Amino acid sequence: MIKLSVTSVGPLVLALGVLTGSSGFGATRVVNDVTASVAEYYAPQRGVLADQPQETLVAEPAYPGGSARYATITLGTGADNRFTLALARQGDQCEIYVDANNDEDLTNDGDGKWQVDSQTSWQTTFTLRVPYSGPGPVVTRSDPWWSRVPKAPASGERTVPYRVVFYYFKDRLPEVVLYYRDSGFRTALHLGGQRRLAMLLDDNCNGRVDDLDATALFVDVDGDGKLWPGMSSHEYYGPGEPFTVGDQTYRLASAAPDASTVASKKTDHVPAKADLRPGQVLPGFQAVDTAGQPVSLGDFRGKVLLVDFWASWCVPCKAEMPNVIAAYQKYNDQGFEILGVSLDEARADMDGYLAEQPGMKWRQICDEKGWQAAIGQMYRVSSIPTSFLLDRQGRIVKIGLRGEDLSAAVEELVKQQ
Repeated sequence: MIKLSVTSVGPLVLALGVLTGSSGFGATRVVNDVTASVAEYYAPQRGVLADQPQETLVAEPAYPGGSARYATITLGTGADNRFTLALARQGDQCEIYVDANNDEDLTNDGDGKWQVDSQTSWQTTFTLRVPYSGPGPVVTRSDPWWSRVPKAPASGERTVPYRVVFYYFKDRLPEVVLYYRDSGFRTALHLGGQRRLAMLLDDNCNGRVDDLDATALFVDVDGDGKLWPGMSSHEYYGPGEPFTVGDQTYRLASAAPDASTVASKKTDHVPAKADLRPGQVLPGFQAVDTAGQPVSLGDFRGKVLLVDFWASWCVPCKAEMPNVIAAYQKYNDQGFEILGVSLDEARADMDGYLAEQPGMKWRQICDEKGWQAAIGQMYRVSSIPTSFLLDRQGRIVKIGLRGEDLSAAVEELVKQQ
């Protein structure tokens, strides 16, 4: 996995809002002014550049420098499911052409300009018409904007719009263009006599969700007609992961490549994931702190509490720590407490950092399991720094507060009795 964000440390990171259904499963998208991605994570794939295209092109634009290099990506199951891209670079000038409509003509799919030009890379997004063949019927599925897609014929070839993000590093990886899926397949699962909204994601970006080992799933487990994205969501399930609705646990059993048909099966019971959205009470735990004393969330009831996940090796965590210390020093005598959970794999590393930070006087937990730390797993922590700010009743108020926003939120809470 490749991580582009420098504002947090974790296996996979991006940003998103909420997917919400209207009239059942003709979903519209509510994303808190973010309009880019279908999930808070991605799995980049490599498009290897070559001097000649694998397909015969009928037309090409005038490239900078007079020539281009080519890559081919395969999406869907149709007879022609190969898409050619051309990348042309001359010094600081770089252009990308993607045969989004799959007509082997690179002159009618855009002007070659990148949408994002940063110090280290170029990035752009294309909506490709991905072909599928085989039996239907296709009832509903998601295009990149979650609008209703008309029914397709019961069999035969059909195409589905599918967004792909491409990016190219300016000073490294010159032989590859990286890309990842920015679309999902909306569908429905029949669970316990009810129809539940679901979204399937092909993590290997091949336009297919029939490979269940590479297909992630969002399920409306709480039945509110909404999907709450993100790896920490109570409605996100990785490839093969069981999910519980009511008293029954299921697994994804099968799916057509384009999610035109999807089936689940009952499996051994596992507890439902806790809902960690603001307004919910943070589930409790029993642990032992680094002083050898038992500790639980109940110890802090009646206090405003920040449960702070960090590690001594985490550069963003250390950059944020002065703000956390300042909030603690300012509001501790007003009923504000902090409980640190270190993801260090060696207690000595944590102790060494704490010795350099006399202001970190709050209790710490460190089970030396790193990303597999018991409390981190319980709260589905996938990046750090991550924190849960709780009110005096133990309800989640904010997640991931930093800087001045942290102090402002704590100040408001300590005033409440």
